[in-house]
Amino acid sequence: MEAHESLQRFERVAQGPLDDLSRTAAIVVAVLAAFLSIATFLSNEAIKEAITGETKTADATAVMEANDVKTIIAESNAQILRVVAVGNPLARPAGAREGRGYLGTHGSRGDPGPLGKGRT
Repeated sequence: MEAHESLQRFERVAQGPLDDLSRTAAIVVAVLAAFLSIATFLSNEAIKEAITGETKTADATAVMEANDVKTIIAESNAQILRVVAVGNPLARPAGAREGRGYLGTHGSRGDPGPLGKGRT
């Protein structure tokens, strides 16, 4: 069969009357296609919502973890500042523990220096 004959046959069938079964099948297929398109749209929206929710949850968790780290750093810095402000009593020289200060016997005010001269 040539292409021209096939085209003519197709046109005759397309223009011919449809029986009830063909018409019903076409309507059923159209309705099913409409339901399928609605279901696809709704499922895509649900997936977008789920992804957005998970992203927001991950962002909130990251912010919370960052705040926890900042709190730990601030507490550590406060502890370091307290230690620096008070000092370590074991690291002080023996003269400093007796009340002469960190400079020992040669640097305190009123104490004689290495040459016997007082610093006033």
